Amino acid sequence: MDRHQRLAILAEAAADDREHGLAKGRPGDPVGITKVRLPGGGCTNIMRIMQTNACSLACGYCPTFCGGKVKRTALGPEEVATTFMEAHRAGFAQGLFLTSGVPGKPVRAMDRMLAAVETLRRKEGYRGYVHVKLLPGAEPAQVEAAARLANRVSINLEGPGDSYVRRLARDKDFSGDLLPKLEMAGRLLRDGPRRGSTTTQFVVGPAGEKDREILGLVARLERQRLLHHAHFSAFQPVVGTPMEGEPSTPAMREFRL
Repeated sequence: MDRHQRLAILAEAAADDREHGLAKGRPGDPVGITKVRLPGGGCTNIMRIMQTNACSLACGYCPTFCGGKVKRTALGPEEVATTFMEAHRAGFAQGLFLTSGVPGKPVRAMDRMLAAVETLRRKEGYRGYVHVKLLPGAEPAQVEAAARLANRVSINLEGPGDSYVRRLARDKDFSGDLLPKLEMAGRLLRDGPRRGSTTTQFVVGPAGEKDREILGLVARLERQRLLHHAHFSAFQPVVGTPMEGEPSTPAMREFRL
């Protein structure tokens, strides 16, 4: 597949994340363009890319989990930078949202994401908006690099505690990895020279959590200025995933949260 064919697959995979999800771009825009809200207010167009949809994690709700029947592909760091800058110079995209699957060692996948952003900042001279999604298992030095390079950093907590996250994604560690990394990124962006922010996302419903547990955690993080805001995704079962037999969560609960 050529670069644009791979981009079409990876942009579609990135659309599953609720961050920056207002509406698709205008007809005729390149794939992956989404109209979004910015941290300081207003809207703009963001290119959303999943650098690779290959993944070794077994998240029960995710169509790209390790056993998912999807076509696997990837873009290299230089390809991500080139693809975004083409859209940016043409006036289609004013910012980048970059996420990734976790094929094998998360440190290696995180390094490739950071290399893409380094290329944008240093080689291309891009100074605009970049949002980097931290991967489960990222190292502290990688969190520091993401906070230095990006305007916004996020990591999906998925649930409000260890037992809930284990039900959703058995390979993820809430108290030993996800929450500490979000708090670390929040401190770096709160206290550092770059004006930035953090966000997170929760999968609502199938783990049996209560709204007050989610909102209590979010309120604490926001009060400590470690979190800008949270996204709530009402669970919808996907055929072929481990949780395909679970009931869907009413959209009203997501709206209420």
